[in-house]
Amino acid sequence: MRNLSHHRTAAVITSLITLLSACSKETTQTQIAPSSASISVAAGSSVAAKIMHPSWDADQNGVNDCENDGSCDHTVDYSQPRPDPVAALHQRFAANSKRGPFVFTCASEAAPTFTATFYASEPGTLILEHGKNAAELQQAPAASGSKYEGPDASFWEHQGEVRIRWGTGLTELTCKATP
Repeated sequence: MRNLSHHRTAAVITSLITLLSACSKETTQTQIAPSSASISVAAGSSVAAKIMHPSWDADQNGVNDCENDGSCDHTVDYSQPRPDPVAALHQRFAANSKRGPFVFTCASEAAPTFTATFYASEPGTLILEHGKNAAELQQAPAASGSKYEGPDASFWEHQGEVRIRWGTGLTELTCKATP
């Protein structure tokens, strides 16, 4: 009976090692000794599973967010913190000269402040931030003032007043530059 238990333990351990090896795509030499149920791994190889960094699990259910939408990428190291999308957006325009960031306060309790950074690109680019979200807006023709538009946001400055549309509802907010 005791020998059967060791064989089951060895089988479970063999299955786990096979699974870990397949997941990590590393070749691992494994030796199972049924009498002692011990494992020896070849020197220099690794079967340790990496632990997902919490920033990849926004809803904190223990499952990587990419599993929910099918966007997982085997080239990404999910044990490292998720890159900041706002910083990545600014990095794309780092070679261009910039003005700002400027903070705008709006007459709305739902969306009180926005931060705008203008980049001298062709066409002109504005990165508009609200909380942890950002939108890339492109300069657009305007009869007067300065106008930038994107799919989910717009920014129009005219005579010291700024009108911002943000998000899916695109409600227009009236804002002023914060001194």
